[in-house]
Amino acid sequence: FAFILREKVIEMNIIKQKNILINRKGMTLIEIIVSLAILAIIIVPFMNMFVQSTVTNKKSETILDATYVAQSNMENIYSISKSKTFIAGRLQLTDNDGFIETDVSTNNNYNYTKNVTGYFINIQIMRIVGKGNLVKLLVKIYDNSSMSKLESQMETILPWND
Repeated sequence: FAFILREKVIEMNIIKQKNILINRKGMTLIEIIVSLAILAIIIVPFMNMFVQSTVTNKKSETILDATYVAQSNMENIYSISKSKTFIAGRLQLTDNDGFIETDVSTNNNYNYTKNVTGYFINIQIMRIVGKGNLVKLLVKIYDNSSMSKLESQMETILPWND
């Protein structure tokens, strides 16, 4: 009797499993397309955000590098102004530091340029008339020698040892 009962239970379990497999419904193609559309609607704004943040990071990196180049040139000229006369300092810029003197005007303005990797440096040294040994120093960093895009600029007034 127990044997027959066990066979009946096994037989009923097999029938239940067949019914479950027969009644089991999968996802339709329409449900999959709708879920993909919803997923795309959610993902597209995030992708735009990632692309925009990459562009912003690149611009920030370029500006930061250009600012560093401007600062180091500004500090170099400050050091020259403390240790050399105005004429000797200008000579050091051209002879030792690799700058080219591009414009010497009669009103005490001196322009220097130099190409370094990835940047074009333009330095303007202007003597301030009537203020003794004070000079106005302007350092501009451009993306290339066409000077089409200003990447960084620093300006200061400093006393030049005469």
